[in-house]
Amino acid sequence: MMHVLHILTLGVALAAETVLGHMNMANPPPLRYKGNPNAVKAGKVDSDITSPNTAATFPCKGALSDLDDPVAGAPVATWYPGEQHTVQIVGGASHNGGSCQLSLSYDKGQTFTVVFSKIGACPTDPNIPFTLPADTPSADKVLFSWSWINHTGNREFYNNCAVLTIGAAKKKRAAPAVAFKDRPPMLVADIYHVAGAACVKEGVDALYPEPGPDFVNVSTSAALPDDCVSGQPLTANPVVGGSGGSLGAPGASWRSGSNVCVRTFPVCVCVCVCFVDDSVACIFACSFDVFIIVIAFATAVVVAAPDLHFDLVSVPDVCRRGFFRSGVRVCFFRGREEKKHLGHFDKVDDVFVSVCVCYN
Repeated sequence: MMHVLHILTLGVALAAETVLGHMNMANPPPLRYKGNPNAVKAGKVDSDITSPNTAATFPCKGALSDLDDPVAGAPVATWYPGEQHTVQIVGGASHNGGSCQLSLSYDKGQTFTVVFSKIGACPTDPNIPFTLPADTPSADKVLFSWSWINHTGNREFYNNCAVLTIGAAKKKRAAPAVAFKDRPPMLVADIYHVAGAACVKEGVDALYPEPGPDFVNVSTSAALPDDCVSGQPLTANPVVGGSGGSLGAPGASWRSGSNVCVRTFPVCVCVCVCFVDDSVACIFACSFDVFIIVIAFATAVVVAAPDLHFDLVSVPDVCRRGFFRSGVRVCFFRGREEKKHLGHFDKVDDVFVSVCVCYN
């Protein structure tokens, strides 16, 4: 009798775990969620939506293909820049919390830009209030992502995505201190176990290297993620994107405004292509050999092309974003020398290249 009772008790416990599962975003309702009327209408409901993502299902728990479905991929809400919203998480296995990020993708899940980070107590507190940045670009269909790195248990990464419409701002608001295009990429951890990828130890809350300008830290046990191979702490979010996921080359990124310099190096060099509209795409290098090569190249350019102008700019923003206190940027450009403040130029005939030297 006791043996039968034990079996029955175990069965009930397993059934409860199956029902409770892990956790998922409920509001806004994500793709393939039973609480999403569009998913229900299209017959595309994932009964296992609470499970973690894998390399094969990241991002959005394998639901990216639903974006092209006019029913399943229809927006579930319209949000406006500057408005406050509360994301709601449901489920029965919060793994003692962890850290979460809220992000937006405008390229069908190829890249995600962080709009809010919460370090600790996520999702033990199932409500995540935040404000949509005032300069969030408007678009008819945008992916809104909730990602979670659990505190205890198997090392897992959870990610659900909802389809939203981002409308034009209802009223003029002050420009954020950090522009939307300069916000960091979403941190993806415990999926790609290769050099440059992020892994988070059990028993800590992931301390995002780049949480973005809008974040809260309520953790008492936060720690930086480690490089999955070297075990060294990461000081930048690895650039990951694409259907099925892909890891950008560690140590370099062409993402505008991103930074892959680490503070273990006293000097870093970035080679930037700067455009007339002040946007910039940079690749960083953190080694003395590369530093010498870049400086030698810049010197050769000046000697070989005397019609190139150059300008010195102290402490460029790109160095500040890279954990460095100081720096110098040397800009080389063709055309008329009608300069704006801080090394920005207008009426430049050709694209100009700048070399940044950042140091502590």
